[in-house]
Amino acid sequence: MVNVPQEVIPPPAPGPPDRRRLAVTVICLNALTAYAGTTFPVFGTRIRELFSLSAEQYGSLMGMQSLGRIPALLSVGPLISRFGVRRIAELGIIGSGASFLLLGIGGSLLSFRFGLTSLGLLTAIGAVAYPAFLFTLYPDVKRRIFSVNLVSASAPAMLIPILAGKMLRWSESGGDEAFRWVLYVPYLMIGSALVGGGLFMAVRKYAPDESADNKTGANQPQSTSRIRLVELLNIRSLLVIVLICLHAAADNTVYMFLPMFMENQFDDLPIAPAYAVAGHALAYVVTRSLLSVMPERIGQRAILCLSGPIGGLIVMASIWSGNPTYVPLLYTLACFFFAAEYPTLISELSSRSIGNLGTILAAGLLLSELATFTMLKMTGRLVDQTDDYRVALSFAAGGFVAFGAIAFLTGLGRTRCVASRQYDVEHE
Repeated sequence: MVNVPQEVIPPPAPGPPDRRRLAVTVICLNALTAYAGTTFPVFGTRIRELFSLSAEQYGSLMGMQSLGRIPALLSVGPLISRFGVRRIAELGIIGSGASFLLLGIGGSLLSFRFGLTSLGLLTAIGAVAYPAFLFTLYPDVKRRIFSVNLVSASAPAMLIPILAGKMLRWSESGGDEAFRWVLYVPYLMIGSALVGGGLFMAVRKYAPDESADNKTGANQPQSTSRIRLVELLNIRSLLVIVLICLHAAADNTVYMFLPMFMENQFDDLPIAPAYAVAGHALAYVVTRSLLSVMPERIGQRAILCLSGPIGGLIVMASIWSGNPTYVPLLYTLACFFFAAEYPTLISELSSRSIGNLGTILAAGLLLSELATFTMLKMTGRLVDQTDDYRVALSFAAGGFVAFGAIAFLTGLGRTRCVASRQYDVEHE
């Protein structure tokens, strides 16, 4: 009988229960990270009061997450190639948990800034690594498992703002001390859950190919994650990048400042601002679910040219209406329109014969984070200078109108638009 060395016997691949347990763990932990982004708009006014911030300083503070995402988007590809998708997914989960703990235990504005920056960094890493890890667990049903992950990440955003609104009302009678409990304790709880869940993943047994297949071996071509400027210097590429930046900056800024506008503009609010935040998530889930089942390219040009201006004008009408009931209802209605912009833009980009789609998309995502930070800061400055949220929010919502105008003037969405023909000529 030949004795086989123990180290050459491969570990058993995880069976269906183990695989399912790992997938559920990743999906649930990813859903927990939605807490911070969906509560900041609800807590915005009290956060400003707690740290004695101007509107511009508050915009800069909320933009720290965007600044943190920029190095993450630059580095996550090489990190996955070097260490494997499993390890980077664990890093995203444990690191996000540590960021939540930093937000919960700091108590100062400086620690809050560091916490938000690190949270943006680690959640952006996770946003790439989690789906990739799920694909290694379920390689035959990638679209289905990705859809489940998206829905699970969006669903809490419909409920968390409502819960945050109730917590905020409970803390009103207790002053700053009660609000500190409401603000910090959930961060500690979620951070502990994320760190514990990440450690649970780290000690689980995996099949060798779950990480090995996602590494770049010495004899394999290296991942081309760097952005090559030469691929971006054409009309169509720059157009798509500009539109990605416009959508991201307008969407995030209106989302962050609208509840604060409601609290400062009206003495009596029949519908709490938290419901406007929840309506945003509801509209995005519904609209993007509908887009996922629509035939490809049906209404492509109409969506690109009209959804943003219609949604942006509805937002402007709501904030200038003078009726507190109209604001959350019309804002939710507007979200149903401009939620269709980004998926349709990416569909339009992918439908063309463009070999550098990944490069263009990566550049757009990177620059959109910088555009979001700039828009948040500029909107806050307008509030400070004019003392009128309506002017500032109209400026931000103008990004949606500009999106549609640019799409219309450049022929985006046509069967053969001018920009596309120019691109093809340049790359023949």
